Amino acid sequence: MKKKWKVLGLTIAAVFTLSACGDSSDSDSDSAKEDKTEATSSSVDLEAEESKQVEEANKQLSDDSSYSVGDTAEVGKVKYTLTSVELTDERNEMADEEPANVVKIEYTMENNTDETIPVGADTAVYDAEGSQMEQYPNDNTMGDLAKGKNIKATEYFGVEALGDIEIQFLNVNDYDNQPVVFTTEVTE
Repeated sequence: MKKKWKVLGLTIAAVFTLSACGDSSDSDSDSAKEDKTEATSSSVDLEAEESKQVEEANKQLSDDSSYSVGDTAEVGKVKYTLTSVELTDERNEMADEEPANVVKIEYTMENNTDETIPVGADTAVYDAEGSQMEQYPNDNTMGDLAKGKNIKATEYFGVEALGDIEIQFLNVNDYDNQPVVFTTEVTE
């Protein structure tokens, strides 16, 4: 008789244990489904936001490609005005490079940020074949620009292929924006 009660007690305990596990797994399953739905929703939102940012960047690049000498463009609270682009015979006797052409780029930069920013490391130049050019060691403007101030800057670049060149400006500390793009023709 004791044996029957033990078996009956174990059976009842097993039933309660199994039913408790069943409820828990249903609850966990529902919770997992909710988490999966939230993760999918967050993933879709993130993808939509990234897609929107890419579209805005592409729009900005296509809009910016129309800038030329004399135009002013702003990126990340810094304004750039390209004032002149011309070939120059000025050479640095100590330079290791001997590019076929050296272009002198003059621009003004206005700092409307809340901090001091570097000047002279914010320019990239691409020649008519789309190759990035190296800065030529001449009398390049280098230094810092205090908040709310402006500067007339000059940079020199070696250029191999003459024709339409692209000049991109973006503050070296700006990781949130795309560069502003100026195009101009450089010929002999």
